[in-house]
Amino acid sequence: MRNPFPNNDPSRFPSTSPDTYWAYLVAPFWSDADLRVEGTVMWKVYNRSDTDFSPVDNVVSSDQNTSYVGSWMLVVHWDGIHPFPHGDDPTASYNQKRNSFQAVLTTDGTKSYAVFTYKCSSMEWANQPTIGTNAGGTTYNNSDLTGENYAFKIGCVHTGLPNDTNNVVYDLVPNPDNLMSSQANPPYHPTIGSCAAGNYTTCCTSGSCLGEPQSCYCDASCFNDGTCCYDAVDICPLDLLMNDYLLVAERESLDHISYNGTNFEKIRTLFNGAAVGIDYHFENNDVFWSDVSSDAINRAALDGTGASYTLVSSYISAVDDIAVDWVADNIYWIDAIWARIEVANLNGKFRAEIVRVGPNTNPRGIAVDPERRFMFWTDWGSDPKIERADMDGENRMSIVTVDLLQPFGITVDYDSLRIYWCDSGSNSIQYASLDGNGRNVLLTQDTDGLVGVFSLTVSGSSLFWANSETNAVYVTHKTRGNEESGTDTTIVYDNFEYTIGGIEAVSSGRQGDVINPCDGSTCEELCLLSTNSLGYKCVSADNTPQVTPEAGYCADANYSECCTHGQCAGYPATCFCDDNCYDRGDCCSDVNVTCSEVPPRTPVDVRVANVMSTTVTISWTIPAILYGEEEYYVEYGLESDVLDQRSASQFSGSDTDITDVIYTIMLQNLHPYYTYYFVVTSENTVAPKSTNVFMFTTLEAAPSGAPLNFMFAVAD
Repeated sequence: MRNPFPNNDPSRFPSTSPDTYWAYLVAPFWSDADLRVEGTVMWKVYNRSDTDFSPVDNVVSSDQNTSYVGSWMLVVHWDGIHPFPHGDDPTASYNQKRNSFQAVLTTDGTKSYAVFTYKCSSMEWANQPTIGTNAGGTTYNNSDLTGENYAFKIGCVHTGLPNDTNNVVYDLVPNPDNLMSSQANPPYHPTIGSCAAGNYTTCCTSGSCLGEPQSCYCDASCFNDGTCCYDAVDICPLDLLMNDYLLVAERESLDHISYNGTNFEKIRTLFNGAAVGIDYHFENNDVFWSDVSSDAINRAALDGTGASYTLVSSYISAVDDIAVDWVADNIYWIDAIWARIEVANLNGKFRAEIVRVGPNTNPRGIAVDPERRFMFWTDWGSDPKIERADMDGENRMSIVTVDLLQPFGITVDYDSLRIYWCDSGSNSIQYASLDGNGRNVLLTQDTDGLVGVFSLTVSGSSLFWANSETNAVYVTHKTRGNEESGTDTTIVYDNFEYTIGGIEAVSSGRQGDVINPCDGSTCEELCLLSTNSLGYKCVSADNTPQVTPEAGYCADANYSECCTHGQCAGYPATCFCDDNCYDRGDCCSDVNVTCSEVPPRTPVDVRVANVMSTTVTISWTIPAILYGEEEYYVEYGLESDVLDQRSASQFSGSDTDITDVIYTIMLQNLHPYYTYYFVVTSENTVAPKSTNVFMFTTLEAAPSGAPLNFMFAVAD
């Protein structure tokens, strides 16, 4: 559900209350119950390996006439629930009645269902309860049991079932029109039958929903040619509701957030995903994102409708950022492991490498300027820099080379012709002209929200950035920052469920009308924008790219033994050797790096799973290419800057590995319902290297006592 409800509202769905109309609700028995003195609610989460799913699978399969095999479920059990006002008068005969029932939410990763279970002997009271599900607007289900005043009917509608049990099953279909259902500060809603007042000066005018459109509740008397507000409730389409908004990659979801943070919506949930880089094509209504869990680049509708599909999923790793060329319809990405920049058309059919970044590099952020046909990227390798090239990879140059530590996210302000970047080493945001001149420090580490800055974007006079450590989005003026003469830095939104990554400002004006020189080209595969006399360059695709040997690289086709003894084997981006391919123990002699001197790999794709009251499981991935034995462990504590506890260690092998490896550690003896902070650290003989700080909150301790014999036992 979106927010707690201050009042009981057990009416049939859709509710007439604005508080519940747009809420996601699963209601096995919504009535005026009283748990102040007695009654217990118990819950437990199961993966398929934990218990026998067949009772729920069989009920869903039978009811839905399908073959269902669940992979996950949440079981909630209400035991001995009294009617209100039991707490005021426990001796009253009606108040002594008890109900016990169970709800199961289950999914196979694609389809999701709610199963409500009642037993004849366990339902003693009914006060016109609501029983059903609600996904907002006109997407809802009411059971025939809703409003029933006879408890035995709820428990024993059907006969002949095991243990006199009645099961009610609902297909949990999401409602794509339920926009802004999770907003942090929902605006005032006029009631049904009243046109908006105050800020909602005209609920319906010329077929538009003005003001706060989600709050545009009208009856038939508010019709204006029948186009805006109907006899129940209506909302404006997405393009009217959120013409300008922020697009955020939130690990397991893609989010829309209004510029002022009052409206928030998860437009797409990514099961077991890890979205990081994100961009869009406004005219095509497309959103693109990189997933560092599956090592893929994906595409879906920007408005959250329809299915998603994968553009690229081979020969990529650690793609932290992507950039969409909305003029020539191409997508660019930067790969930190392969140390290169690649491009593909928007359906992923044709693909090519256009820049080999080079040895001892760590390329991270990328941005494009299709009007001037430039692309920019950040590199926090041994020689940190910001580089620029034409969008076909030609005319490469370093434009910022000093006073950089770990430049990460980068964006282009098309209005002022500047680049902005964030440096997570110096905890700063800086900007310069497109050639690197006119450099200024906008914000420094003294500013709230800069420690952990990850990505940034510009819209109008505002600069927004995402902070993966505080897990919040911030905004400030793009040239004044938080100086005394300017505006203060403000938190836009900080109620994310998962770690956030990339951020983009969505606006039709940001991707303006630009002449596309490729419209007149004869390119058969890729047409890339360029500053040459044609304005473009035709590029042949290499859809299974390998790194072409050249000066400074070893030439073994498989790169399995880039150095004769295999000391730096694996992906070519980590095995830079000169033409002689030395094997004198100094694998990459031309850059004076030996295998034993390489720092450990930074853990990526950190995940929290199986959160219980006293235990939690932490997993992470170590990217391919190990240089020697490494030690991994979790440091954690109750304050983000005091990680005073340490887990047991795990160790890699000493041999080189050319595939990613996932490690898992369980933390035990935690306190129930506490928030913990943690980092994952890798360590070798050179130095330790830790991730950003993550957090989790343990569950409340499960109530004691044996549950009734329903489908599942849920008390620990």
